[in-house]
Amino acid sequence: MRKSSWLAPCIAVAFALVLAPAAHGEPILWGFGTFVFPGTLKADVAGSLDPAYNPFPWPGPYPPPPGPTTGTLALGGSAGDGVNKTNITVASIYASSSSAAATPDVFTKQTFSVVVGILDKDSNKSGLATFVGTVDGELWLSGNNLDFTFDKMKQTLHLGHYLYDIRLREVAPPGAGYGVGAITAEVKVRHNPEPSAVLLAALGLPLLSARYLRRKRRAPERKEN
Repeated sequence: MRKSSWLAPCIAVAFALVLAPAAHGEPILWGFGTFVFPGTLKADVAGSLDPAYNPFPWPGPYPPPPGPTTGTLALGGSAGDGVNKTNITVASIYASSSSAAATPDVFTKQTFSVVVGILDKDSNKSGLATFVGTVDGELWLSGNNLDFTFDKMKQTLHLGHYLYDIRLREVAPPGAGYGVGAITAEVKVRHNPEPSAVLLAALGLPLLSARYLRRKRRAPERKEN
């Protein structure tokens, strides 16, 4: 037992080299910026004007100004800073409609792209993750039943010594009238093992095993002597 007692500490040291970055307790600082294209989505089918939009008759002798245009959704990006795991707003959604609920503006599987850029401040390296979204449903003056879906809900960027997991969390549709909604995400940062540490452990463990086996073979010979 005494001859093999060195093996366990050596293996522990090898694994510690691989897992050492995960033990760091310092805050991980990063920044982000998002962009949405196209920035405006126009309804495929325009609804008819809701009388509540303008309940007062036009008073002048001249023709009234043109009525509201087709309902639209405007999507805007955002920017900011994060520390370790942070929730961010990747897009704001602004709705505009003057249609009646009985004859709403209709969106039919319209697509848009949300690009999320992350800057790792430790290494000054950056990367982009793109989520393709689809909006389907109806929009009117006092509400909507819009449904937002995405081709994927999670992507990972490898920046410097860290892995950034970007996971879409929630889509809050815009409220009634000229309402505002949002698309949010969680960004979780985790350490990525250093390639040199992984290589050292990969080379070291076989050598340690070989040395252990050699000592084990020699043990019976010593007993015979």
